[in-house]
Amino acid sequence: MKLRFLCTLLLFCTAFAAAAATLQIKTVNPRAIQPCGKTATFKVSVLDDQGNPVTSGNVLCQFQTDHFEKISEVTIDLAKENPFHITGTLKEPGFLRCDVQYEDLNNFAVTAFDPFQIKTAQTLPPDFQEFWAKAKADALKIPLDVKLEKLDRLSNRFYTGYSISFANINGTRMYGYLSVPTAPGPHPAGIIIPGAGPGFTKIGDDYPRSSTIVLVLNVHPYAVEPETTKERYKELNKEQHYYFHGLPDLQKYVFYRVVLGLCRGVKYLTERPDWDGKHLLVTGSSQGGGLTILTAALNADVVSAAAVNVPAFGEMVPGVRPPENNWSRIRALPEGERITSYLDAVNFTPMIRCPMIWSVGWRDQSCYPRSVLAAYNRLTSDKFIWIGPDMVHTVDPQYNTFRKLWLAQQLIK
Repeated sequence: MKLRFLCTLLLFCTAFAAAAATLQIKTVNPRAIQPCGKTATFKVSVLDDQGNPVTSGNVLCQFQTDHFEKISEVTIDLAKENPFHITGTLKEPGFLRCDVQYEDLNNFAVTAFDPFQIKTAQTLPPDFQEFWAKAKADALKIPLDVKLEKLDRLSNRFYTGYSISFANINGTRMYGYLSVPTAPGPHPAGIIIPGAGPGFTKIGDDYPRSSTIVLVLNVHPYAVEPETTKERYKELNKEQHYYFHGLPDLQKYVFYRVVLGLCRGVKYLTERPDWDGKHLLVTGSSQGGGLTILTAALNADVVSAAAVNVPAFGEMVPGVRPPENNWSRIRALPEGERITSYLDAVNFTPMIRCPMIWSVGWRDQSCYPRSVLAAYNRLTSDKFIWIGPDMVHTVDPQYNTFRKLWLAQQLIK
C-alpha cells in the first residue's frame, strides 16, 4: 500500500513538473518589422518549473504565411541547444508566423514584412458610394422618435445619464445610453460603439463626461440592461449567432441595420441644440472599431476624429481568415461575397476625412493584422497606428491611455 502511494506520488510530481514547463518564442527584432527579403530571427526557449533550460525532447517549428500557407518546418533537439534561434523570410508584404510545439505545449510569434505596403484584394462594387448614399438618405427620412429615461445609476452632479432609444429602418429601434453634462452648453459630442457580445450596460470613460455629450449605441434591437442582458443575449443567439441574422439579404442584414442606425445616432447628436457644431468623435474596439470606421466614412462631413482598437470588418476576402471564422462563413453563403464587399472597411477608409488613431496586434487571431493593415493603408487622412508585436485580440493598456488622451485633445481643437 505504501509502495503504491509512493508510485502515485512520483507520477503526480512528474506530471506536474512537465505541466509546469514553459515554451517561449519571441522575435529578436523588438519591433517585429522587416523589409521584404530580409531574414527574421525568432528566439525559442523551453524552461522547466525552476526556470532552467530543458535538456531533452524535441521542438517542432513551423513557418506559415498570413494566408495559412505552410512554408517550412524543422525539428530542434533540446539536448543540443536550448534556447535556440530559427530564421525565416517573406518576399512579399505580409506576416510570417512561426509556430512551435514541445510535447503538449504550443506557442507562436509573428513578424511583419513591409506591412505598410499591403494592398487590399477586396473588390469595390461599382455603385458602392451611391448605394450607401441612398441607403443613408432614406434612413434619415425616418422620424427619430427619441425616447429618453433618466437613470440615477449613471448620473451625478456633473452629468445626467439616460437610457435612449430611437427609431431605425425596417421598423426597428436603436438602443443605448446618453450622458449630458450638467453645465450649460454648447458641448462637444462623442459616440462609443461596443465590441461583439452582449453590449454595454453603462457609459465608459472614453470621453470626459462632465464636458462632453456621450452617446453609447448598442447593436442589438432591444434595450441592453444589467438585469436582463445575459438572458436577452442568450435568446438572441438561440438559433444562430447574431452575425448571421438577416442573411442572405443585405438590406435585412443585422449590420446594414446597425450602420444606418449609427448614422441616425450621428443625426440625433448633430441636431441637439447643445452640441457645439464642431466636435463629434467616434471610438470603438474590434466590432466597435470596424463600425467606427464605417461611421466615420459615411458621416465624413461631421465626424471630426475617430479612434479604433484592433478593428474588425477589414479585408473580408478568401484566405485572410480560417473557414470557421464568421466572415469566412458569411462569404460562403449565397450573396456572401456581395454582402461583405459592401461592408468591408477597406472600401470605406478612402472616404474618411478626419484624423484617426488605430491599434493592431501582430498575434491577433480574431482581427488578423493583414485585415487591419489592408484597411489602414487606404486611409488618406491624418493617421497613426499603435503596433503590439506580442499583442493578441485585446486592448494594450498603454494604447488605451494614449487613446483617451488623444480623444480629449481632439475635443478641444
